[in-house]
Amino acid sequence: MTDRSADQIVHMALQFTRSTAAALSFLELPSRVDGELFEGLMDQVADTLPLDEAGWDLFSSTCRIEFFGSDASEIDRKRWVRLADDARAELDGSYAAERAADEDDYRFDCARDERMMAGVK
Repeated sequence: MTDRSADQIVHMALQFTRSTAAALSFLELPSRVDGELFEGLMDQVADTLPLDEAGWDLFSSTCRIEFFGSDASEIDRKRWVRLADDARAELDGSYAAERAADEDDYRFDCARDERMMAGVK
């Protein structure tokens, strides 16, 4: 599991994509070249961004939906949306499970501390 929530990953993806799109727009390259450069950057990000598989699926799908938008085929858009939805569901489920485990650990620690303090009196 990644240490980032699904919302944080989506925010990172949108920031990355918007910044990248703005930089490529400034260069005024043909759209085909923009897409190739974007995919090259995505390869670099994939090699360095510390995300698990679900985190990467959410990040990359969000980036591609945002960057290519209506220029992508309907099949690609549907695939990216489905991949992003599945990844978000997985991340939200694992995040909820981890939060529940953290709460159980906290209650256990509090009960242990109370027992220890009762013995000190």
